[in-house]
Amino acid sequence: MERYILVFLFLIYGSFSSPTPDIIGWAEITCALCLIFLSHTSIKQITTKGPTQTQRPYLHFIAYALLGGLIMMAVNPVPAINNWHSIIVKDMIATLFLALPLFIKTQNHDDNGFAQCFLYGCLFVGTAFSLRFLSGLWGGDHIALSAVLEAALYQNHTLNADQLYLANSPLVIFTALYSLFAIILNLRQKTPKLSVILLYSLSLILSTAAIGLMLQRLTALMLLILFIGLLIWLAQKRPLRAALISAIGIGFIALYTPVLNGLIQPFIEKTWRSGYNMRAEEWQAVLSTLSTNPLTALFGLGLGGSFDAPTVGGMNVGYTHSLLSALLLKFGLCGLALFIVVIIGITRQQQARLRPSLAPNISLFSIVLWMVFLIGCFFYANYKSFGFGCIIWMLANTTQMTHKHRDEHEKPVT
Repeated sequence: MERYILVFLFLIYGSFSSPTPDIIGWAEITCALCLIFLSHTSIKQITTKGPTQTQRPYLHFIAYALLGGLIMMAVNPVPAINNWHSIIVKDMIATLFLALPLFIKTQNHDDNGFAQCFLYGCLFVGTAFSLRFLSGLWGGDHIALSAVLEAALYQNHTLNADQLYLANSPLVIFTALYSLFAIILNLRQKTPKLSVILLYSLSLILSTAAIGLMLQRLTALMLLILFIGLLIWLAQKRPLRAALISAIGIGFIALYTPVLNGLIQPFIEKTWRSGYNMRAEEWQAVLSTLSTNPLTALFGLGLGGSFDAPTVGGMNVGYTHSLLSALLLKFGLCGLALFIVVIIGITRQQQARLRPSLAPNISLFSIVLWMVFLIGCFFYANYKSFGFGCIIWMLANTTQMTHKHRDEHEKPVT
């Protein structure tokens, strides 16, 4: 039953919702009800038997963030900015998403089926978001290609925000990186499945096109680095196939150099205009806001906390472009430390079960997830979405996705 609810959740989310919707509609309500249903097993177990050792860090973080956030919200009243009550609700929901592994768990350690449904659900959402974003360029919203590039270059957000931010979802980034990984993994097999390669190629093209139109420079760089690394990995087992791909790539570059220069030029122009988008200045502004007294430094401004952000021209906003600085702003050093404990727990769990000698492919799959996670941690404001919670969930359950990511003749993970 849980698997059907999970599939339905991803279908509704990918087809009708958006990463950070401004208005709660029927799709968001439906997704919320699905999440509540999927959470009932974990909540029942926690209330009757108590949290497990794995669950405790999440529980401590959530308890502190929500209770401490409400207390500090009273100590530091939210400024009278637009939709301040909406910011508080969004902060609460985004905080719960960060602890998604606490609320949704597989039935047992060997329940790979649920984990596979989760993985393919995330890939569907990433592909659906990309397709909806790209179709908007020519669809009923009449968003011109030039307008999208203008929004990316000049930070002009007069376009439909929900439509524009579809491409910024962490699941779109994950879909691009994972599809590339899945294609190379399939090419390492003795007999590659053409249908699988074509399917992942379609997802890769759609997600990469969405990322490119939004001029996500770091994501594009990570795609390039991952491609080079995977090509070397392919050459270790199938050198002729790796050489063929390299030859095709070199020939394509030589043949279409002017076209590629035209594609790269917007990225160069954005770098020239925006630099690193004032991320360092944003951190300085957060630290300056919290340094007014020791109480806010330790416990933050609370839920709904806001600051004058240099990244948006000094406007008073309730978000930052980095998960870590956002946690510091809302929950202070204590909240940031508790979340770091959660991440340390995930890494220790992976180190205990992922032995490279037995599961090199699982390790690469884990690297793909960490890439997406680190982008949200340091550079993009996509950590506020359900999609980012899904990335954390997959990080915490990587070992339950083993049988779909093994080479031929590779031993299973034990």
